[in-house]
Amino acid sequence: MIEVVCNDRLGKKVRVKCNSEDTIGDLKKLIAAQTGTRHDKIVLKKWYTIFKDHVTLGDYALAGKMPQWSYQLVKMCMH
Repeated sequence: MIEVVCNDRLGKKVRVKCNSEDTIGDLKKLIAAQTGTRHDKIVLKKWYTIFKDHVTLGDYALAGKMPQWSYQLVKMCMH
């Protein structure tokens, strides 16, 4: 199990426990369940690296660590 701490840069922190086999998309769904936002509006970042939805946490070499990420909500314009 990995515990990921996400910060929305507005002072709100979310702690999510997940496995190293889970994808970033799965992690976004867990964060969305705790924050009440839609998972497709969340972008996970660490510094300037944006994490892709289809890659697992183990592929990002995060197994055994407690990473701290920030997330932001993306506004999508519909025309």
